[in-house]
Amino acid sequence: MPWRLLLALLLAMLWQWGSWPLIDRAYAVPIRAERSHILLLSGLPLNAAGQDMSAALRTGLARAPMLDFISHGAMVTRTEAITQEQLRRADVLFLAHPRALPPEQLVLIDTWVRGGGSVLIAADGLWSSPPPFALGDPRNPPITSLLTPLLTHWGLRLDAPAGLVERAVATRHDGQHLNLLSPGTLAPITDDAALACDLTSSHFIAHCTIGAGRAVIIADADWLAPAQWAPISPARPAAAIASWRAGNMVWLMDRLDDLNAHPAHPLPPRPLPPRLRGLA
Repeated sequence: MPWRLLLALLLAMLWQWGSWPLIDRAYAVPIRAERSHILLLSGLPLNAAGQDMSAALRTGLARAPMLDFISHGAMVTRTEAITQEQLRRADVLFLAHPRALPPEQLVLIDTWVRGGGSVLIAADGLWSSPPPFALGDPRNPPITSLLTPLLTHWGLRLDAPAGLVERAVATRHDGQHLNLLSPGTLAPITDDAALACDLTSSHFIAHCTIGAGRAVIIADADWLAPAQWAPISPARPAAAIASWRAGNMVWLMDRLDDLNAHPAHPLPPRPLPPRLRGLA
């Protein structure tokens, strides 16, 4: 009996090891139905900090996995300063916890959205992920969102998490399990009926109509970091969707695609592997 048990364990280990390529192929990154042009402005570390220079010279500078996923089937333009010409060519503007913007940039964004543009905003009330650079380095992400003037103009208030306490939050939205880290909350500044925003029950996410345009705002930016969604095992690549601990990147791609689509035809949520569906 012992040798049979040992053989069964060995076969199970071989099956688990050999089945990963098949599982990864079954849960490959979804193909977008329509190629979109995404304009990205971000204060997050999109290139790997502290990467070994000899490795960078051999393989190129590593970049954040998020960029690989939103670039899959879409064209992404990264910018440090938004221009009218860039907005004319963009289908969706993605503001991923950017650094301070001058007033004329905020006015430009507001005008574009009210004229029919679509924007996805990650606005963090308390950035809690480890800083990629030394403390005090200006290249680090802002400790809190600097988009407050824009959100206030739209009638929304972004509150930091209660007590500025860092805590992991698991939630579900638009069919996906999301892992957030010390998210803030969104709330209307007044009871003005002109503010057309649908807030989740937890007030982490708002879907807003701004003039003729649309905005999806999430009160966190840490959810974009691989530590919140990538495989737990370091042996598994970030692209191994079947091993993801949460559907953060699928939710991100769906929201970008939905904002690019006609408002009357929202895209259905993409299915996730059973392992992730069980986390909800």
